[in-house]
Amino acid sequence: MKFGLFYEMVGRKPFDTASVVAMYKEAIEQIKLAEEVGFEYVWETEHHFLAPFSFSGAPEVFLSAVAQQTSKIRIGHG
Repeated sequence: MKFGLFYEMVGRKPFDTASVVAMYKEAIEQIKLAEEVGFEYVWETEHHFLAPFSFSGAPEVFLSAVAQQTSKIRIGHG
C-alpha cells in the first residue's frame, strides 16, 4: 500500500502576506517530514477565484520549491 498527500492550499485569516508565507512554509515542512517517514507522493490542486482556496493559482511553482527540498517523494499536479 502506498501513502501520499494531496494539498489544497487553504489560507487562514487574515489573508495577509505573513499568513500566506507561513502556509507555504508549513506545507513544505510537512512534505519533507512525509518523505522522511516513507510517504510516496504529494499532489497539489489548482484553484482560482475561490477564497480562501485560491492560494494555488500556480501549483507548478510550489511543487518546484518542494522538488528543491526533497529527493524521493513523487510530485504531481492535481
